[in-house]
Amino acid sequence: MTLVGLGFLSASALMLLLTVTDPMTASAIMGGAYLGIGLLMMVAARSSKSDHNRHHHREVQPKTDEMPPLAAAFMQGMAQGMAHRR
Repeated sequence: MTLVGLGFLSASALMLLLTVTDPMTASAIMGGAYLGIGLLMMVAARSSKSDHNRHHHREVQPKTDEMPPLAAAFMQGMAQGMAHRR
């Protein structure tokens, strides 16, 4: 429901901007606003993650000896595709 509300607010903001500017400028303003919000959210997520890591003395190290299942499936598909071409 929040995303639907955000969509309607975005549409109304774009319509409001179109009354005072041309379509290119209105689109640039909306894109810049979403880019700025996205960057702020990324910074906030990064800072909360680093705060979380400071409270734990021991960090869990991922296994490096085995490939993640999705990557393994992708590599298997690539190999089969290359073998089929030959």
